[in-house]
This record gives sequence, structure tokens and C-alpha cells, in this order.
Amino acid sequence: MIFHPEALEEFNEAAIYYEEQSAGLGFRFVDAIESGFRQIERSPITWRCIRGNLRRFLVKTFPFGIVYAPIEDEIFVLAIMHLKREPDYWLGRLGDLPPPPG
Repeated sequence: MIFHPEALEEFNEAAIYYEEQSAGLGFRFVDAIESGFRQIERSPITWRCIRGNLRRFLVKTFPFGIVYAPIEDEIFVLAIMHLKREPDYWLGRLGDLPPPPG
């Protein structure tokens, strides 16, 4: 998996936020996101297309989605997005996606 730097920042910030709210909650958030990564890696085209070749995996128990693009044999994670915030804030990152093969 390849991560957009801002996606990693979102992931870390959310984990810290949840841990500050309740001891152990941040770790449960990390587990939920990592479980999503594993599911995406096993079957990258299973989840809903939201734009071009971008897909979104909805995380169970937390209001987050993983926005990603399967590109060749890799998964490019564009955003770890909070579903109740501005929905398209990550569109500015589209130019950072690797070009499609061919």
C-alpha cells in the first residue's frame, strides 16, 4: 500500500483524537482502519467506485472511509476521510495519483 502523506496525517490525527477521548479508543480505531486495509488488499475492486477508478471502503464502528485507487499491483490510499465532514475535501489530491498503466 502506498499512502498519500495527508492520508497518513489524517489517520494519525484521528487515532490521537480518539485516544484522547477514551483510553483504548484510539487503538480500536487503528485496528478498524488496519482491518479495512487488509480487506482492501484481499479484494481491491469489491468496494463502491466513487469517481473514476477511486473506491471507498466504509469503516465499521467509526464514521470514516478509506478512499483508495487500485493501480496495477498496488493500492494508493488517497484519504482516510471523516464521513461527517466536508465530503470532497480530498479532491485536490487527485493530481498526486500515479498515472494509470498503459
